[in-house]
Amino acid sequence: LTNVQGSSAGAGSGEFHVYKQSRRRELDRTKAMLDAHQHDKDSSAWLHTAREKMLADSLKTAKNRAKRLKAKERRNRQQDLSVMDVKNDQDMKNDMNQNDQNDQENDMNQENDMNQENDHNDQEE
Repeated sequence: LTNVQGSSAGAGSGEFHVYKQSRRRELDRTKAMLDAHQHDKDSSAWLHTAREKMLADSLKTAKNRAKRLKAKERRNRQQDLSVMDVKNDQDMKNDMNQNDQNDQENDMNQENDMNQENDHNDQEE
């Protein structure tokens, strides 16, 4: 609803322009106040949504970071286990080789002992 000026707006024809300017200043002032209020309202709404988005983003980032760290730990644990398995396999192979060598040495010693006994027996005869 607009304010329409009637025919009895001013006191006289000389005062008409003064009244009109005064009315324009007041309307401009109220419009500026309303615009400032609306701008403040919009700014606070924008800040509120921006904070909510930042919070949501930081929560999502934290969740993804935790997920990445968990996967990294799982990979490292599996890698450590595979390294341990390789070491255990190598240790077992080394033990088996050592046992085989010991068995061969024992067999050779037994053969030597038997040969010496046979030689000794042959010499006595």
